[in-house]
Amino acid sequence: MKKSILLVNPNYHYSFTLRDELRKLGWKADIYVYAGYPRQLLFKDDVFYEKGAKSTGYFRHLHYLWRFYFFIKIIITYKYFYVYGDAEVFTLIRNSKYKLINKIIAKIISPELHILKSLGKKIIFFPNGCHQEVLKSDFQKFDGGQLCGNCILPSAACNDIDNQLLFDKVNKFHDFVVANTPMNSTRLNAKIQIKDRFMDIEAYSPNLIIPNQFLLPKTNSLRILHSFVDEGRASNSKNVKGSQHVFNAVSRLKKEGYLVEYYYLNKIHSRDMKYYQAQCDIAVDQLIYGWWGSTSIECMALGKPVVCYLNSELKNEFFKSFTEYESLPIIEADINTIYYVLKKLASDADYRKTAGEESRRFSEKHFDGRLNSKLFSDLLISL
Repeated sequence: MKKSILLVNPNYHYSFTLRDELRKLGWKADIYVYAGYPRQLLFKDDVFYEKGAKSTGYFRHLHYLWRFYFFIKIIITYKYFYVYGDAEVFTLIRNSKYKLINKIIAKIISPELHILKSLGKKIIFFPNGCHQEVLKSDFQKFDGGQLCGNCILPSAACNDIDNQLLFDKVNKFHDFVVANTPMNSTRLNAKIQIKDRFMDIEAYSPNLIIPNQFLLPKTNSLRILHSFVDEGRASNSKNVKGSQHVFNAVSRLKKEGYLVEYYYLNKIHSRDMKYYQAQCDIAVDQLIYGWWGSTSIECMALGKPVVCYLNSELKNEFFKSFTEYESLPIIEADINTIYYVLKKLASDADYRKTAGEESRRFSEKHFDGRLNSKLFSDLLISL
């Protein structure tokens, strides 16, 4: 089919909105999820799951046959492949017994990608983090290395050898790379900025109705939300979002008599997150990374005042690509200014209201899944 796409590894709820909107535009669009994908992040269940491997006895061979059958099926069914967080669309042999061999083969040879490209398939890559956009040695020069200095990922998860192998594969086989951040990358030749967040803008609305099971106790305090999936990404003393600085700033304000409370979310199912976000008064995203994440995007759509650290170079790159904007609704702060920014927000109800209204207006322009899916569809067809 000419208009057919497989979204490999869903990018939160954005992939589900993109799939549904593309279907409305006449596309055959589906989502494929690898075994082991965190269920917490799975927004809906109507996806194709990778079947669990049976790596011993006769079942091993049946599993390999299934994988080969599925690979042939996706070759026949889909023309476009939009892959989040991995260069590979599909790997035929997955066997823990030969994990090292598989890793070497997949990174150097990648027979599946050779087959897909020889058949004229179009492959798009979406990085899931800084290590998939620039080398670690390059990123350590960014903002004085403060992000790498607060990251606890082991070298096995982020190192320049593996990162460069991924870049080489993407540059060879993929048609373009969707920029996760506006950061310039000398390693990804075809990285572009597009309106890549596909939100159901009505589902994330300031008028969202909250089901009873998600209602929080009433309070006279301002809820200052901060969320962070900390598993494998934080220690007692640091994390890449600067969470401890948010906590300290809120604690200081409470001691000074401000009616505020630290509202921390972690390990909430993706599909339920908006109900908790909708009950905050102020949302704080990251204070170190340099660009917004899902917390900012979702809370802006919900009409909340959003605090985040934005690197000036990244802002300039954003404005170059999206010339319709002269400013952003984000209230900027870093680890040194977060207390003062939150103090102003806690003290000024009109300021909070105006910031929230600006957040919503920006979301309607920049994150609307219906509009952005049409732009993405046109981009794919133009390849």
